[in-house]
Amino acid sequence: MLFSTVSARLLLLGVPSVVMGGLIPFFNRDVRSDSTPSDLTVITGEPEFILLGSKRSQSAEELLERDLTIEPRALTADQTESLRLHNVARAKKKVKALRWSPTLQKNALVWAKKLAKLGKLEHSVYGERINQGENLAYSWSTATIKNPIVIGTKGWLAEITEYHNETIPKGDFSAYGHYTQCMWNTTTLVGIATVSNGKGAWYTVARYSKPGNIGGLRPY
Repeated sequence: MLFSTVSARLLLLGVPSVVMGGLIPFFNRDVRSDSTPSDLTVITGEPEFILLGSKRSQSAEELLERDLTIEPRALTADQTESLRLHNVARAKKKVKALRWSPTLQKNALVWAKKLAKLGKLEHSVYGERINQGENLAYSWSTATIKNPIVIGTKGWLAEITEYHNETIPKGDFSAYGHYTQCMWNTTTLVGIATVSNGKGAWYTVARYSKPGNIGGLRPY
């Protein structure tokens, strides 16, 4: 194995429309680069899916749609590369590119700060982020981690090897659900933030709109 592991914690989402499970360590060579710390630990957690007919908010959708007319402030190199990786993967499946959402980034930052305080990965309640899908990632090292968002993104996208065109959530959804959220064909916006706990760990949150992983459908 290329990565060390940490203890898995059970996590549950407090709404019936989203199914959650336990954390799983993620191991993949694609996460690594020449600058990757040798003792890097990465956990992407358990993906979520939403049942058809889950609650939607027209006002929330309109707010996010306005993001399409707003140029985001300068992104960090980590955020820029993550967006590029998303869109390279989507282009390979002929899925429309994502645009960066300042609103989703702000919402992701709020949750990432909470996770850093909690010290664990835990999805937010869908009823409190209607019309937003969510991917999570945790990374830790004794050395400096310079690109926690890219590390998380590579972990999510590398799940492509576990996805075999199943409808959500058939097959091994735990193994591919982050990838399908990244690739969902009706998703147009993404915003990602990451927060350090000051002890070598980073908690990364990605928010997507419209959300993906709709039960009974495929991403593309």
